[in-house]
Amino acid sequence: MDTNQIGCLAEYKFATKAMEQGFYVLFPLLNSSPYDCIVQTPKGLFKIQIKSVQEHRPRQRVHLRDNAGKSYTKKDVDYFAIYSQQKKGFFIFKNKDVPKSLEISSKKYLKFFNNFEIV
Repeated sequence: MDTNQIGCLAEYKFATKAMEQGFYVLFPLLNSSPYDCIVQTPKGLFKIQIKSVQEHRPRQRVHLRDNAGKSYTKKDVDYFAIYSQQKKGFFIFKNKDVPKSLEISSKKYLKFFNNFEIV
């Protein structure tokens, strides 16, 4: 699979997992949107940016930047959902709680794994 296919697969996997939690998921019509989907939960509507990790690399580092290399603002994205193929799930972070680059294999991030209750 190429990078675009991997990204699309992660988006649909996130939508499926979110719907299993009882959430509604909406996708923007334009692919130039700063977020990949909007999730409606009992707490409100939240803009989600979805990333995936290439598991074949020794360090599973994810850079949380847009296509232009800029950081996402809190106005543009509420949460990040990072898909781990190896763990078959998502690390979910509030935009204010995450650095611009992180290594999800670090033990300190385990508490964020499949934590859909944060949304």
